Order: sequence, then structure tokens, then C-alpha cells
Amino acid sequence: CTFFFISGFLVTRSLERRRSLVAFATARIMRIFPGLAVVIVLSALLLGPLTTTLDLATYFSHRGFSDYFRNILLQMNYTLPGVFGQNAMQAVNGSLWTLRFEAVMYMALPLVLWMALFVSRRLLLAGFVLLWCTHQFWIVNPAAAGITTFYYVHLGLFFLAGIIKGVTGMGLPTFAMGVLGTMMPPVGAAALLIIPSF
Repeated sequence: CTFFFISGFLVTRSLERRRSLVAFATARIMRIFPGLAVVIVLSALLLGPLTTTLDLATYFSHRGFSDYFRNILLQMNYTLPGVFGQNAMQAVNGSLWTLRFEAVMYMALPLVLWMALFVSRRLLLAGFVLLWCTHQFWIVNPAAAGITTFYYVHLGLFFLAGIIKGVTGMGLPTFAMGVLGTMMPPVGAAALLIIPSF
């Protein structure tokens, strides 16, 4: 959650500084995809063969091996054939699950920022309140919304809080909000947005 808050703040500043959607999109693509490609290729071609319980011919011919490369296109597939099969969590690079959500939020940012700057900043606050209310409704049973939808709302709440911080300067200094956010329940951390800056 803290990551999404800080990301919302930083990419808002990045878009404001660049003032070009093409330059912004290029920067976001270069931030995500080259590193992701290296991690996926090294995992599949180095980690996988070293740790799989399958013989190498079976490993490389397994459909799961080729499917793993779809991660580069954000079509997440967390397992490699025979790798970590005895573990409770069999994911290879399971932490990559946030990238899809992050990419969607990057794509939504120009529209959100345009509304804030050229329509009304109150729309940002209204969107935050709406997301917060939706989050409160679903937090007791995230499966009711579908887990993917729940995560878009949950992570979007923090991303939008970061955007608001970037646009309005509201809330504690960014570093302090990030540190406090790691020690508080998510809703309490998001509520830090309303504390005046000092």
C-alpha cells in the first residue's frame, strides 16, 4: 500500500514535469518492461533449470515454461514446471502480482490529473471518498467484489492518495506518510491525507 501511495505521488510529479503523454508513457514503459524482461528470462533460463525437479528436456518442452514468458506482457503466470513444487507457495517471483495493477493506474493517471487540473480538484477528493467508502464496504468480504476488483479499489485508494498529495500538497510530508503507512491499518494510513502539511 505504501508503495502505491509513493508511486501515485511520484508519477504525478513525473507527468507534470514532462507535460507530454508520449514522454510520460515512454518513461513508464522503460521503468517496467526492461527490468521485468530480464527477471523473467533469468528466472526461466537460469533459476528454473537449476531448481526444477524435472529433467531438462521435460522442463524446456513443458507448456508452463513457454507460458512463463507471458509475464513480460503482464499476463501473470507465477509458476515454472517442477520449480518450488514442494513449497506451500509455488510462485516464482510472486511479488510481480502488483505490476498489472500498477500499469492500469499509470494509464488512468493522465485522465485523473487532467480532471484535477482542468475541471476541479474537488473531483480528486470526491473520487478518494468514493473509493474509501467502496473499500470500507468490501473490506469485510473482498471476495464479494471479486478479488481482482477488490485489489483495484484497495490499491487505487493509495495511488489516488499519492496523486492528491502530488497535486495539492495535502497531508504529511511524503516520507512521513510512507513510514506511518507501514505501521497503520490501510484505512488509517489513507486517512493521513487529511492531516495538514507541516
